[in-house]
Amino acid sequence: MLLILQIPFVYRVCQTRQLEAYLAELAPESVELSPFQDLRGSIHIHSAAGSHSIGTYPEIIRAAKDADYDYAFITEHPKEYQLFNRLEDPELILIYGWEEEREDGGRMLRSEDFEVKIFSLFEGPPVPEDVTGIEIYNIGQNAKAANTIFSWVNWFYHKVTYPELFFFQIWELNQDHLDLWDQAAAFRQLSAVAGNNAHQNLGIVLMTTSGKRLFSIMVDPYLLSFKFVTNHVLLPYETTPSVESVLNALRSGASYIAFEQIADPTGFSFHARVGDRSLPMGAEVPVGTELVFQSPVPALFRLLREGNVIAELEGVRFTVDTELAGPHRVEVYLLDPPRLIEGKPWIISNPIYVR
Repeated sequence: MLLILQIPFVYRVCQTRQLEAYLAELAPESVELSPFQDLRGSIHIHSAAGSHSIGTYPEIIRAAKDADYDYAFITEHPKEYQLFNRLEDPELILIYGWEEEREDGGRMLRSEDFEVKIFSLFEGPPVPEDVTGIEIYNIGQNAKAANTIFSWVNWFYHKVTYPELFFFQIWELNQDHLDLWDQAAAFRQLSAVAGNNAHQNLGIVLMTTSGKRLFSIMVDPYLLSFKFVTNHVLLPYETTPSVESVLNALRSGASYIAFEQIADPTGFSFHARVGDRSLPMGAEVPVGTELVFQSPVPALFRLLREGNVIAELEGVRFTVDTELAGPHRVEVYLLDPPRLIEGKPWIISNPIYVR
């Protein structure tokens, strides 16, 4: 009976092993240089300064560097006092903001100057008119939905086999969130982001009263969530990366989402070509503009207009002339994927708005 009870968990581990073997065989190809700087980072990060975590800013910085981040957007829950002094680092752009409840439902991730306001952790309310972006994916919501005894046992099996790939066992995209974004973006500019909702607050920690950790085993270390999904922002090569330039890119939609543990997206590009100029995602262009998209590995590109697929192309690089007005975005899928990532996008771009 004990052996029979292990079968579902052994099967899940075998699924993950198949995924690991598939990802190890992916061979990047040489692609043209993107016309923009590509900065990797994440949004929706918490520490002990916002409660329900014992994570610290030095731990966030260390994990962000290990994940090869260029920026980290920390969004604390507002408190009357701050537990930590804010830190700066010469190798990492640190952006400090807030996560707040909205009176009309849902929450909002925002910059301190209110220039970036991202609708987050919502159930059914319409997208508010005053926000600049929408969080279409959130790791925390996946974890909440998978908070079952089966998932915890499954996590334990993966902890001793493939700890860095466990998130693929609970990864689900909410199509309603994508549809809500597409519907709103048909009438106004609205950028999409993925939220790491990184807390590093699930696990067992043994520490002294002075704060020295003697032992810890974490379910959700910062590095694990940082590596799973990222938000890449695009800047012109002449622009110096900074807090302001990253926030401007997030506000305008010059960014894309990558489920980074599938593959490194460096080399991906989705841009418009108007004469001798290249315009990034978030730009407004006229009908007839040429759209360019490329991937560092052979992939399936789905070009969507107002949420509807208008073209599917397999390969590395393509150009398409726009024929109708509306927001155009791209989803990128790997070819012949194993079951765990079948039908799930590796990359989700923000729209280019054809007027």
